[in-house]
Parts: sequence; C-alpha cells; structure tokens
Amino acid sequence: MALISDDCSSKTGHGDPATEYAATQASAEHHDKLAWTAAGTLWAGSLILLGFVIESIKQGRSRVLLTAVCLLGIGLTAAVWWISSVLQNVKRQKYARCRQLESVLGYEQHSRLAYPQGKQSLVFGLLMAAFLIVWILAIGSIWCTGLHHARWSRTMTFEESSLWIQGAGVFATLCAVIVAIWGEWIRQRLSRPKLMLELAEASLTTTKDGKRGWYYGICVKNHRPSCPARNVRVLLTGVLKQSPDGSWHQQRFSGPIQMVWGWPEFTPQYLTIGPEERATFGFVLEGTDAFQLRLSLYPNNLPSTIPAGEPTRLEFKAVADTVQTSPMVVQVEWNGKWTGNPAEMRENLVLRHVQA
Repeated sequence: MALISDDCSSKTGHGDPATEYAATQASAEHHDKLAWTAAGTLWAGSLILLGFVIESIKQGRSRVLLTAVCLLGIGLTAAVWWISSVLQNVKRQKYARCRQLESVLGYEQHSRLAYPQGKQSLVFGLLMAAFLIVWILAIGSIWCTGLHHARWSRTMTFEESSLWIQGAGVFATLCAVIVAIWGEWIRQRLSRPKLMLELAEASLTTTKDGKRGWYYGICVKNHRPSCPARNVRVLLTGVLKQSPDGSWHQQRFSGPIQMVWGWPEFTPQYLTIGPEERATFGFVLEGTDAFQLRLSLYPNNLPSTIPAGEPTRLEFKAVADTVQTSPMVVQVEWNGKWTGNPAEMRENLVLRHVQA
C-alpha cells in the first residue's frame, strides 16, 4: 500500500484509489455533459432568436432594439464558448487523473483509448464562430434597411436577400426542433459503441492459499474505442445441460447473473470500456474435480460448479447503457484431469464457442 500512497497523493476521504477513480471519472462525464448541454441550449435559443430578428427586419422595427438583441446574442455566444472551454479543460484534467490512477490500479480504459485529437474541439469552435458571424451579418442587414431598395450586392436586392435569410431561418429553426426532439437518439446512433465478446486465453495463477488454478475469461472488446461504452457488465443469461440422448435442455435459475471482472478488488462493478476488458467466468483448481463458476452471486437454484464429465453450455451477453451484444454460447467439457501444461490442459478442458 505504500506504493499506492506515493502515487496517489490526492485521494478521497476513504483513501481508496479505486473509489477516487470512480468519482473522478463520474466528475469528468458530468463536466462534459454540462458543456454540451450549455452549447446545445445556446444553439437552439440562438436559432429561434435569429428567426425573430429576421422577421423584425422585414417589418422595419426599431434598428436600435434589434441591434441590442444581436449584441446580446453575440455576448451569450462568446460567454457560452468560454464557459464550455473551461468545462472541457476540467474534463481533460479529470481524465488525466484517471489515467494516472490506472497506472496504479492496473486499469486500461482511458490509457489505451485512441481517438482523433482536437477534431471535436475544432468542429465546436467552427460552429461557435459561425454563430458569431451570423449575428454580425444580422447587424449589418439591420442598418441596410435605412436605404430603401438598397442592394447587398450588384445582383441581389434587399428584398431578395431577405427571402434567402428568412428561408435559412426557417430551415435553421426546423433543425433546432429536430435536435431538441431527437438529438439524444441521433447522438447515440452516431457515437454508438460496438461491443463484441470473445473467449480469452486461459491463465495459470497461484491463489493466496498456494493452490494453482486455471482461470477462464471472456474479453469484451469495443470496436469503436472512440465511443466508450458506459456501465458495461457481462451477464450469464442461460445454462444448458446435455441429456443422455444428446439434446440440450435449458436449466432454470434466478438470473441473469453478472460475471466478475478481472481484479475485482479494484475494478468497479460497472465499467466504462474503450478498447477491451476481461471478465472471469470460471476456474479449475489443482486437486479439485469440478469447474467452478465465478459469479457475483450464487442463486440457490443454480449449482456453482460443473462436475467433470458433464458437458455444459453457458450463454453470456454484455450489456451497456446504449448497446448490448448478441448472445455468446460457450460449451465447457472437462475430463477431470488437471495439469500445469497449457497444451495438455487445452485437451483436458475444452471450451468451444457454439452457435446460439
């Protein structure tokens, strides 16, 4: 624990790096959400306000009042731009702290995350700059109304340009309505993680009691690491036993039941997955005669072990906030022989991925 104390100088009151990691990650997500909520509210409000200004220009209302409204729009846009940059800076510091804690806890959710640097900030800045330019153009159009039949260009009258601006305002208002109603659905579709389940390589480990054992797991991979999957858990959704005639029958139990992540002492129950994580679903210790399931809890109507010589199929599924994987069925067959040799153990205990 001395190493953890040296590397993690700023902790929560509990002095637990895993607790600090979870709190820091939640704080980063909170600040990111605040930034985008403020920007989205500004964009929707600005589009509605621009529609009012364009209509007022056509009706010839007070140029001083309309100019004041445009200046207010410029001020609000600049203020939200600055506030969002501050919130994004806080978010970046929080995620940097997460990566620092990952080096201590052995996590890799953010350390291995790969995504285009700066492109999101570039698009955000361009949108904010576009709103500022539109407000400035609106002020110019307000004062052009003082000249009857004045031209904005050599080929377009003010009335013609007003029609184009009014049409753009209607289109922008329609876009704002669409974003307000279906914005979250669109965002989830465009930035949706893609989770896949794969069997992991078995690992030979020695327990605290000095017993050797083979541990078997499932890798949860996100093939869109730039879109992290949040609150991910791997569930045991089905258990099938083979009858003497060779057919498979579903065994009823109180489920689904969550699997245990690797390093459960430090890993949160619900993970944010960028590249990949591993969940352990079972193990075989030297000197035992059964495959032991590794679950977060053991219901009374589900045996915790798979005896040697009893082929069993286990059905798994990874579930996140916005996505879930297709079921993966793993057939477990063990002849009861234990060895520390990897090649021989693969022949003694066979894990086979079968079609669901």
